[in-house]
Amino acid sequence: MVHGESESSEGSGDSQGQSGGEKNGSGQDNQGNDSPQRQSKMIANNILNSQRGEVDWNKMKQMAENLYSSWAVIELDLHALNVKPEEILQFSNDLKASVMQIEKEDKTNSLITLANSYATLARVIDEYETNTMTKQVSYTKANIINAYAILETNRWEDCANFLQEAENRFNQVVNDVSIGVNQQAEINKVYVLIKEMQESVKLQDISLFYINYKNGMQTLDSIG
Repeated sequence: MVHGESESSEGSGDSQGQSGGEKNGSGQDNQGNDSPQRQSKMIANNILNSQRGEVDWNKMKQMAENLYSSWAVIELDLHALNVKPEEILQFSNDLKASVMQIEKEDKTNSLITLANSYATLARVIDEYETNTMTKQVSYTKANIINAYAILETNRWEDCANFLQEAENRFNQVVNDVSIGVNQQAEINKVYVLIKEMQESVKLQDISLFYINYKNGMQTLDSIG
């Protein structure tokens, strides 16, 4: 569970990891501009990338509204995929919490609630996705995002725990014998970056973590 500074919101995927893609009722990847996964990632990235500056809250609020308005359509698709109703409800609640914190212009809790939404998405993906690598990459992303969301709250032990769960999840990708040669270099790169993120947490070096975070997430996106 990841708690905010003044409020709490729950998300778990083992270690409350989150992220991944949605699929529509026909089984096709739902990665359009209006998908919750794409929109929530854009919002989170915009907030994360402004760690050293001011957040454009007007832009964030508009993106959050777009995400929230698209949820009704995706919700129907998830029901068609027989995703557990409680997981669909949890994501809806996570989404509402994110919109609320963005409306308040609360940077820390906006990140935490968005991180929790990634946790729920990872569990949703786990229900309908058959590709093991896709599922484990989703959980890996989720745990890394959770670690970053609480980075500036000085909860270093919690950050370390999330990164350990990210490593545990990604080890299943590293050890997947079906991985093609073309992807092996990127997979090895992500593993090294996770270890470097863990080291930056030990050193309590936020700047170093941020560099490794950006490189790691970009490479994870190219993997799946």
